Amino acid sequence: MKQLSIPRLELCGAQLLARLIKKVLPILCIPMDSVHLWTDSSLVLTWLQNIPTRWNTYVANRVSEIQDITSNFFWHHVASEDNPADVLSRGTDAEELWPRSQWWNGPSWLVQGEELWPHSNIVIEETHIEQCKHNICMANTNGFEEILRFSSLK
Repeated sequence: MKQLSIPRLELCGAQLLARLIKKVLPILCIPMDSVHLWTDSSLVLTWLQNIPTRWNTYVANRVSEIQDITSNFFWHHVASEDNPADVLSRGTDAEELWPRSQWWNGPSWLVQGEELWPHSNIVIEETHIEQCKHNICMANTNGFEEILRFSSLK
């Protein structure tokens, strides 16, 4: 099996997130004004903000699918230190997750108004596109009570 670069794996993570959102949102039956998707991969954001034909076939096919699914959603960048997904990627055991507020609630700024969320203007030179290392994260505080109604975290 051919090994994928980290940027391509990150793109697959964004594709998986898009597919998950497509399946889960209709099931939740929760009215939502907007959907915000988060990644700490500035490269994935660069790919998603451009037309798919600009990239090679592998990237273009995935970007096209993600754009189709998430056309009405908002993609944002989250710094790695604020990314709850990084907690697990650094080898944290499940028992260690319990006291970590960031894992359960996301970054502290996420519960504030959108105008207080961090904004970044990331620009990546095209010559370095395949050399960047990034991680994917989705954070959503809406509907947590609804999930608990149907399931138990234990």
